[in-house]
Amino acid sequence: MTMNNSLPARGKVRCLLIVLLVAVVLVAIVSITQDHGPTYQGRTAIGWTEPVSEIPADVINAFGPDATPYLILAAYFRKSIPTLRGS
Repeated sequence: MTMNNSLPARGKVRCLLIVLLVAVVLVAIVSITQDHGPTYQGRTAIGWTEPVSEIPADVINAFGPDATPYLILAAYFRKSIPTLRGS
């Protein structure tokens, strides 16, 4: 006689729900704690590069060197380097 060691259908559903709940909680924690970088006028450094290819000089000056890693990341994913507009 063989023993069936698998969970009953009700147990499988419960286990699946627990796994899904843990996954949702982990995704929420990661998205809340993710570093979005410095902001200026309510937009992140990457946000300033998305609508246009030119970034105003006052924006770059407001961010300072803190924005450099985020601008490099944005340029890498866009495959283009935003240019500085104005002086």
